[in-house]
Amino acid sequence: MVGNRRRILILAAVLLLSGCGSASEAAAVPSFSPTPSATPVPEPKVIDDMDAEALPEAYLEAMEHGGMIETITYSAENYVADDGSTLSKEAEVYLPAGYGESSDTYPAVILMHGWQGNDSTIFTAEDGAVVNVLDHMIAEGVIPACIVVTPTFDTRNKSASWEKSETELEPFASETRNDLLPYLLENYRISEDRQDHYFGGFSMGGVTVWYEFLENLDLFHGFLAISGDCWKTKTDGAETDYAETAGLLEQAVRDQGFDSDDFLIVAESGSEDYFLTPMEEQIKEMRKTGMFTEENLFWRLQQGAQHSYDALGCYLYNGLPILFGTSDQKR
Repeated sequence: MVGNRRRILILAAVLLLSGCGSASEAAAVPSFSPTPSATPVPEPKVIDDMDAEALPEAYLEAMEHGGMIETITYSAENYVADDGSTLSKEAEVYLPAGYGESSDTYPAVILMHGWQGNDSTIFTAEDGAVVNVLDHMIAEGVIPACIVVTPTFDTRNKSASWEKSETELEPFASETRNDLLPYLLENYRISEDRQDHYFGGFSMGGVTVWYEFLENLDLFHGFLAISGDCWKTKTDGAETDYAETAGLLEQAVRDQGFDSDDFLIVAESGSEDYFLTPMEEQIKEMRKTGMFTEENLFWRLQQGAQHSYDALGCYLYNGLPILFGTSDQKR
C-alpha cells in the first residue's frame, strides 16, 4: 500500500506538468514536487548522522571558465529485451575546466536521472544548476576535478511510462559493465582504478544505484543513493521487508569478494520527500547487519527538501566530498 501511494503521488506530480514528450522538454518536466495537500509529510526518524549542510548560493551561479558538456552515443546490448539486439544509447559527459589542456587521468562519477528524465535532465534541470555546482566545487577544491557522466536507463533514450521504466532499472547494471564503462574508459582519460569510480542517482536513478551495488561492486568504490531505496525484493518498495533487503545487500558484498572497508555509500533524502521513510527504514536495517557501519554508510537529511531536482545540487554538495574523501564533516 505504501509503495502504491508513492507511485500515485509521483504520477500525479508529473502529469500536472506540461510538455514531457520531447527530449528538450524532459529536463524541465521531472520536478516531482507534489502539492502539500496531496502528500502527507513523513515525520523524520532519528538516525545518528548529520543534517545536510546548506548549499552556498554562489554555487548556483554560472562560472565564466567552467567545465563543458559533450553528448556521446555508444552501442549497447538490449538487456531489457534480452534478445541479442543492439541499442544506440546516449549519455552526456561533463569535462572539468582544463581537461583539454591536460594529460591527467580523472576520477569518474556516473549520475542517473529519475523517472520521466533522460540523459540530459541532470545537467539541464533548474537552469543547469548541477553544472554550476560541479564547477564551483572543483574550482574551490571541495572535490577533485572529475568527469561526470549522465546516461539513461531507458532503451529509447527518452522518457517512458512508469511500468516500462521499472523494467529497465536492474538490467542497466549489465549495460554499465559491458557497454558504458568500457566506452568511457576507451574514449576519455578516466582512471582505471576502481577506487576512482562512483555511481549515483536520484529517484528511480537512486534505485539503480542499489542494483549497481548488488552487481558491480568490483567496478565502483562509492555510491550515492538520493531519494531512492532498493527495489530488489519488492518493486516500487511496496510492502518491502527492509531487514531482508539489508541482508541481501550484505550478502552481495560477500558474494562479490569484498568486505566492509571496500566501499562507501552515501544515502540522502529530504525531510518532505515521500522517499524519506523507505530510505530511513532501509538504512536503519542496513546498520544492524554489521557490514554497514558509520564508517562506510552515511546518511544526510536535507531539511525542507521535496522530491525535486532543485535539491540535487545540495545533495551533491554534501555527498560527493564524502565519497572523494575530501569532506570535513563529522560522521
